[in-house]
Amino acid sequence: MATKEYKEISLPFRLIQSKQDIDDGAITIEAKGVVDGKTHYFLACFMSLNQESDYIEMRELLSNVSNKEVHLTLIFKKSQLKDFKLDTENLAEIMGDERFKNMELLLRGINETPQEDNPKEMLQRKTEEREEKPKKRKHKRNEFTVYSKGVIPGIMVWITFFLIIFIPFIWLYFIDKRSIGVAFFVSIIFMIITGGYSLFGLCTFCNKCYIKDKQIKIRKWYGTSRSCSVENIDKVVFERVDNRLWHATIWIKKFHIAYNDAMENYGALKDFLCENVDESRIEIIEK
Repeated sequence: MATKEYKEISLPFRLIQSKQDIDDGAITIEAKGVVDGKTHYFLACFMSLNQESDYIEMRELLSNVSNKEVHLTLIFKKSQLKDFKLDTENLAEIMGDERFKNMELLLRGINETPQEDNPKEMLQRKTEEREEKPKKRKHKRNEFTVYSKGVIPGIMVWITFFLIIFIPFIWLYFIDKRSIGVAFFVSIIFMIITGGYSLFGLCTFCNKCYIKDKQIKIRKWYGTSRSCSVENIDKVVFERVDNRLWHATIWIKKFHIAYNDAMENYGALKDFLCENVDESRIEIIEK
């Protein structure tokens, strides 16, 4: 069993100004010193057994302490610093007040960094500082888009069809070194024209609804669109149709458009409207 070694040392100290200590009637003292070439912070927390008025006076005395050192007993095991004891009788002698003897040790520890004063208040201050700093706004895509479930499959079918035809031509030209001829270019032009026309129709004329930063952009099937903030929505009507589908109709002055639960991201749109549109402007019709 390793024997303990003791070393006597006197170090400057300070009172930790913590609101939590005041609420709990505690006194926390931190002594700073270099031991074995490394800076350590010796923290000891005491519970004052004196009256409340005495406790306040004791804190005031410690708050004004300067150029004074308290006596510590350092405890080593296998030449490693493991613990310490703070001499309260020596503290009472330094402060010239016998009331410091009447304190009960709650906990102590050895830290590599100083204890922060008022940790709760400091955390709040740092949070406020972060909020005050201007944030660089990053460009981001729409939070979500509501669209017909046929849009994405249509695009994927066209891409797949294009690759199925295009890859064999590439294989013949680069691997087998065969002459492709005019048929290759005609096929590519045909796919671009027909596929591009189909994609243009899907992307331009299908029902869509974009949501970004509480801004909503809705577009009818024939291409006209309206953009507005949530506050400018006059009314939202949720209506059940044939006991199967739910419609969400968004009214903006004379412009309105309906989306149903057969569309992609309809659930996200419903949640967004319920959370951001005033309840007085939401109507629910269930037949």
